Amino acid sequence: MTDPSESEGAFRNRCANTARVLAPLVGYFISRISFEAFDEDDSPEITLREGPSKPDVVISLSGLSYATVSKPPEISGCSSTRFP
Repeated sequence: MTDPSESEGAFRNRCANTARVLAPLVGYFISRISFEAFDEDDSPEITLREGPSKPDVVISLSGLSYATVSKPPEISGCSSTRFP
């Protein structure tokens, strides 16, 4: 059995590592969200685009049990969303 404090610490470490990896992507736009279903590895993939001078980035989220995507009313009519 796993100690809850160890699980919480591992989760915090994963979140901190993810934040560190994603930090350079500030200013990128979400250009595509897709869902891939392969055997037992169902995962949404988010494609980020900054422009022609930088390569696109694909983020694959595996192990999710629930995800939702919506467009806020303040960007109604827009075709892309800026990554925070």
